[in-house]
Amino acid sequence: MRISKDRDNAMLIRHVPFIVIVSGPQDALTTSGEWIRAADMNLTARVISNGQPHQALPLTATLCTTIAARIHGSIVNRVASTTDHGPFNVGMPSGILSADAEITLDDRGPVAKRGSFFRTARRLFKGGLYIED
Repeated sequence: MRISKDRDNAMLIRHVPFIVIVSGPQDALTTSGEWIRAADMNLTARVISNGQPHQALPLTATLCTTIAARIHGSIVNRVASTTDHGPFNVGMPSGILSADAEITLDDRGPVAKRGSFFRTARRLFKGGLYIED
């Protein structure tokens, strides 16, 4: 992957690579105690990062998993209830994350042309300020 200059340096980088464990859609209990339904997702995924189970899905791992799901015959494609375009919903420990990817084929094989995420904005802070005259 050329992430480091040599093997010794690579051994010092603990967060790469992510290990993604995938299965078909499954009903699951989230970390907040809510149920997510298999019918609402295309894939169930869990990630090992820094040697620990990740509480969500890193965006980079989600995008790569979505790209793999769009490559016909890949392991991810075979276990996912996938669509060839549009939102791809991945069930994770904290809920469902929606992503999209466009794959084309050329003489080298599959090529990822673009990837995107679907997110909603939420208020992070509400405050007021009092200024004395």
